[in-house]
Amino acid sequence: DFLDAAEAERRFGPNRYAATSEDAWKIETKKKQTAEERRRSMEVYRLQKQQWLSDDVLISLLGAAVVWGVSSASATFSFAVGAAAGAFYLILKQREVDAWNVAAAAAGEEQEAPAPRTPPALVAPVLLILAVAKNPDALAVIPALSGFFMQKIAAVAQIAYDFESKAERKMS
Repeated sequence: DFLDAAEAERRFGPNRYAATSEDAWKIETKKKQTAEERRRSMEVYRLQKQQWLSDDVLISLLGAAVVWGVSSASATFSFAVGAAAGAFYLILKQREVDAWNVAAAAAGEEQEAPAPRTPPALVAPVLLILAVAKNPDALAVIPALSGFFMQKIAAVAQIAYDFESKAERKMS
């Protein structure tokens, strides 16, 4: 039993089509805003990744210079190996997050895109400890771990940067 036009108008009101159109417009506007926020967020993340890695290299070089001045060449070598493992850890961690972003973007677009397979970031400190254990004459544990943890200091240094305004300037 279909309702005639007069009965439908009386029952559901004269603005039923306008409300439906307005809802569709709101949904479309929200999709556009979400896509724009995602692009801006990805630009902020890209800037932060670059800055974090360059800060890690700078802090590690400064740390190696301090260790060279205070200690022996062997300790400096251990520190440098640890700093390289820290940079490797940072790269693996960034790739892990990038894989999550690829999967999230695919889910948002209703596509099935495989996330890139990367080794877990935990591989870096494990390899560092194995290298120190394998070569106790060439590498020392404390300087190697000190070098490794320079990437944590670089992470804390990211507080000093304003990535939001940089991303806004780039996107404008």
